[in-house]
Amino acid sequence: MPFAENGAVRLNYNVVGAGPDVMLIHANPFDRRLWRFQVEDFSDRYRMVAMDLRGYGASDKPDDPFTFDDMMADVLAVCDAAGVKRAIFMGASVGSSLSLRIALDVPDRVSQLVLVGGNAGVASSGAARIAGYENNGMAYRAAHIQDLVAPGFADTRRGRILIDVFLRDD
Repeated sequence: MPFAENGAVRLNYNVVGAGPDVMLIHANPFDRRLWRFQVEDFSDRYRMVAMDLRGYGASDKPDDPFTFDDMMADVLAVCDAAGVKRAIFMGASVGSSLSLRIALDVPDRVSQLVLVGGNAGVASSGAARIAGYENNGMAYRAAHIQDLVAPGFADTRRGRILIDVFLRDD
């Protein structure tokens, strides 16, 4: 399992396939596994690079505060470690915001954008979500994931399995 480094933070990523690079940046509260079906479907034509943002999956979970700029530098550190010079950036939620910011700040690294459920800034619900994570940790994460799925889905066998997958940090 390869890691990139941004300062003292180790960032997990994986690379599958061959062809033009696609950089996959997941949504909160998920990790790189959010993209598993896209990796499976497109790796015969593209080189798919999926990363765990800091605090998620197998990446480091530092206690120190960090900024959006730190997260952007994390993504670029993974790009450098994976040999990605220019890529299609595909992001969901916060991954969309990071992809858009990279396209604006470092346009030579981005060939195309695929943005799913993002925004151009911090949503008003962001502060409440941050407080929920700070005050309730994994319990808030579980509730957040359940809020993201259709009513009743979390109670199905498939729903319980998928939610369990995203609550694990292995």
